[in-house]
Amino acid sequence: MSRLSRLTGLTAAALVLAGLLVLIPSRNAAFLSVADNVSNSWAADTVNPPTSLAAVANAADVDLDWTATPDSYAAGHRIYRSTTSGGPYVQIAQTTPRTTTTYVDTPVDGTYYYVARAYYLNWESADSNEATATFVTPEDYDAVVPASDNCPTTFNIDQYDTDADGTGDACDATPTLSSAGAFTNSGQSLGSGDSKGVAFGDVDGDGDLDAIIANDGNNTVWVNSGTGTFSNSGQSLGSKPNTSVALGDLDGDGDLDVFFATDGGILSGDANTVWINNGSGTFTDSGQSLGSGDSEGVGLGDLDGDGDLDAIIANDGNNTVWVNNGSGTFTNSGQSLGSADSRDVALGDLDGDGDLDAFFATNGGFLSSDANTVWVNNGSGTFTNSGQSLGSGDSRGVALGDSDGDGDLDAIIANDGSNIVWLNN
Repeated sequence: MSRLSRLTGLTAAALVLAGLLVLIPSRNAAFLSVADNVSNSWAADTVNPPTSLAAVANAADVDLDWTATPDSYAAGHRIYRSTTSGGPYVQIAQTTPRTTTTYVDTPVDGTYYYVARAYYLNWESADSNEATATFVTPEDYDAVVPASDNCPTTFNIDQYDTDADGTGDACDATPTLSSAGAFTNSGQSLGSGDSKGVAFGDVDGDGDLDAIIANDGNNTVWVNSGTGTFSNSGQSLGSKPNTSVALGDLDGDGDLDVFFATDGGILSGDANTVWINNGSGTFTDSGQSLGSGDSEGVGLGDLDGDGDLDAIIANDGNNTVWVNNGSGTFTNSGQSLGSADSRDVALGDLDGDGDLDAFFATNGGFLSSDANTVWVNNGSGTFTNSGQSLGSGDSRGVALGDSDGDGDLDAIIANDGSNIVWLNN
């Protein structure tokens, strides 16, 4: 072969090699072979990792965000999670393109450790910094199993879902069907007793709202046909002078039971009672006699955080807290929440610490001038007077709700006189 031919061959080879070098990324990004990552570990020759990974636990999930790898040829990022700091990690997500730098994780309750890696084809970068978050499913204290709770993070014992969309009215941005808000008399006359209270709930499990009426005499159960027409079930749930009623799953079997507040007073000595539902809307007296005071109102909620519904009773005298053992049997906690003539009670997280506090409406009248009061829960069912004296009118009822849209619970008081709105700061 002539010297010219040899030079020509060498020149061609050099050009080919130069072309290959142009095609291969810099050493910071080049890989030797597909085999570099067969063990799911990063190789020395790798893309640069993402940085500044952060994990923030929210009410429903864990939000992850990071700064993308600076290598523009990277396809995206992979997210890894572990229950132990330092791993081993398990991949839970892959995001693309590279500019996507967020991911929402929905784990079960626990503490988790996260890392992110950039990837290109079969190769990955080193781990980012490790970020950690502790996720705890919020307790809404209504004792409804989260899997079947239509507002899993909002207190709503009744589970009202007016538009039947699967999201309860308490947490639904548009809870009702289209309506002008104008009411028309349905023409129904539901009993003729001296009624003192009413509670709605699906007591027979057919998907519509029935009604329990607390009477000064025989309490009654009215069954909804599904179109808003009610018929008397024929049941008589006691014959005491009842003043208020609340519905909730008191024995943990998945249906709505009944708690009646009763005007025991000095004459009758009648006690508050609990009636247990068999699941089809038929009730049986539990046989419990819970106090003998002049009870005017009752509120149900998980006051001590143990997963069942406890009761607070508004009395003309000492308001009381009754603790549920989980099967619908109640024990007096021994607490006395004031000694005024309370007429009603409402439960809600008034101080934003995640447990249920109590707001009592009080008969201040012209004789006593007693004020409405707020009692704060320490999370385990022990209450302390907040020291607030809210009005001195003859208050008859109270309802809690976020009336000004600032994310906390305000109060509306029904008085014998001017009704009042109290705003929570």
